[in-house]
Amino acid sequence: MCFGGDVGVYAHGDNVRDLELLVDYGMPLLEALRTATSGNAAIFHLDDRVGAVRPGLLADLVAVAGDPTRDVGALRQVKLVMLGGRIVRRP
Repeated sequence: MCFGGDVGVYAHGDNVRDLELLVDYGMPLLEALRTATSGNAAIFHLDDRVGAVRPGLLADLVAVAGDPTRDVGALRQVKLVMLGGRIVRRP
């Protein structure tokens, strides 16, 4: 399963709603998170560049308030965004 970013049915930037719905409809939370990260990287054959936190991969990361592995809603509380290892957004 691939997680899409071109939702079109609600406001841009509210993509976390897709993850919330996947979880609401029964997908295990960790599986939903993997779908949007390492899952997409593997499907698009980019897992040698993105999709995980490890040396040698691009540092495209978000930091959120809370624990998204326990509460998908924590993804709505973005505190930091890194793109290619550079901070591009802070609150």
